[in-house]
Amino acid sequence: MVAFARQTIGGRGNWLLTGAVLVAGVLLAAYVLLPTGDTGAVSRDDPCGDGTTGPTALAVFLFDFRKPLGDAVSSMPGVILGEFALAAPGGTEFRVYTLSGQRTMPLAVMGRACKPKATRGRANVDCSVTQRNPRYRDREADAFCARLDTMQRGVDHLAGQVPELPVPDSLLIEAIEEARLAFAASPSAGPHSFHIFSDMIQHSPWYSHLAAGEADWNFTAFENSRRERAPVFATLPPLEPRVVTEIFYVPRRGITEQRALRDAHQRFWSRYFDSVGMAAVFRDQPAMPRFAAATLEGSTGLGRLVEERELLRREQAENAETLALVNTRRADLEQARQSAASSDRELEERERNLLAEQAREREEIEAERAEIARLEAELATLREDRDDAG
Repeated sequence: MVAFARQTIGGRGNWLLTGAVLVAGVLLAAYVLLPTGDTGAVSRDDPCGDGTTGPTALAVFLFDFRKPLGDAVSSMPGVILGEFALAAPGGTEFRVYTLSGQRTMPLAVMGRACKPKATRGRANVDCSVTQRNPRYRDREADAFCARLDTMQRGVDHLAGQVPELPVPDSLLIEAIEEARLAFAASPSAGPHSFHIFSDMIQHSPWYSHLAAGEADWNFTAFENSRRERAPVFATLPPLEPRVVTEIFYVPRRGITEQRALRDAHQRFWSRYFDSVGMAAVFRDQPAMPRFAAATLEGSTGLGRLVEERELLRREQAENAETLALVNTRRADLEQARQSAASSDRELEERERNLLAEQAREREEIEAERAEIARLEAELATLREDRDDAG
């Protein structure tokens, strides 16, 4: 049982909360601190503890693979993880999660690793150098680089998979609340950072960006729904000090691709992260296709009607945009046709004028030739008369 086991009982059994919250909190702290699940080649031993020193910074990565990704961004998650690990200082602990799709355990563990600290005998670990040059290799660096490589390959593998469609749910806020516990329970005194790769579309019975539509991407309405249907969220205080949150934001065509809708969606999340002590920065990625989402169990008939109406409204809006584009292009073509027709008329008029001018010139030439012939005839007659008189 983990953190979001608490929120899903909000609308069905609040009587469970009184005793369950404290128990769940203890279990949650254990869950977020200990590596669990199948991490492949990652050692079952604690990769961040040697019995003397622990990590001095914490970096948590959350990758959202519940929705389909295209080729343009499917390679990005592994690159993001690798580049950050390369730049991070020694002593940084990395925890990598994906959305599990389970309401009671929204985080699925991909792996955990700690970057060895730089010492007098070891520079800051660079796996690209460490794995090539034996001069820089040591046991801790090898172990870290192996774990990092395993996590990167696991992330890339999941990013390239086709998810279940229609998408059953997307429990982003549930997963983020779990990650908050990891930061709150971390003993490290160094900088904490949170890195999310997602379209940031929440889709759950108690709140859904898809069902609400952009007109209701209102943080106040969200908070009211959260208090009513997931009241235990309120027991988690904002993080201190604030955690820098970097969101690799994937817009969705027909949902958040347009700038105005994207801004409204990001404002919603900025308000959310501010409320929990996490300052968010958005890094826009290429837009990905929209996806079909399932109607969630527990949604009311009115909720389904609102969702269907919203989907219909968006389809109508897309059709209207397409029709407007077609009409614009049709008007452009008609204008071009009229311009071409006008040009043809001008060319025909010029040709007629040229032919008429040539005809007039020929008539003038013929008249001049006739006049010359007449004058030559008169001159010949005068000569004949002069010869006869002589």
